[in-house]
Amino acid sequence: MVGYEAGAPGVNVRISPTDLIAGIPTASTLYDSNGTISTTRKALITDTLQFRNLGDTADVLSLNTNGQVGIATASLDASAIFQADSTSQGILPPRMTTAQRNAIGSPAEGLMVFDTDLKQWMGWDDTSWVIIG
Repeated sequence: MVGYEAGAPGVNVRISPTDLIAGIPTASTLYDSNGTISTTRKALITDTLQFRNLGDTADVLSLNTNGQVGIATASLDASAIFQADSTSQGILPPRMTTAQRNAIGSPAEGLMVFDTDLKQWMGWDDTSWVIIG
């Protein structure tokens, strides 16, 4: 995406000029004067927000208006809400004991964790915790 770039130590933010809406801060105002990302300033993104390491051409993190999140991927698959590409790393889910898992209040249907007591992937089926796989 060709557009405006603002950098802070180790971070590049790109927002296309056509993606900026009047009254919403530009990428350069997402940073405080000391170069850190502001916790109070916001930008409205109407396309894709991409984060890259300075001097790198590959996206480290991308977010788009369809609610999709990509990590280390050049393009997001349209059917995925989350995509992480790697040839040397995996996904690490929340790991917890059985007691910690059972203490989760009102787990969402489909919630997944790794139970370190049982050494099992566990999923909530809207009634109980079940072993996955």
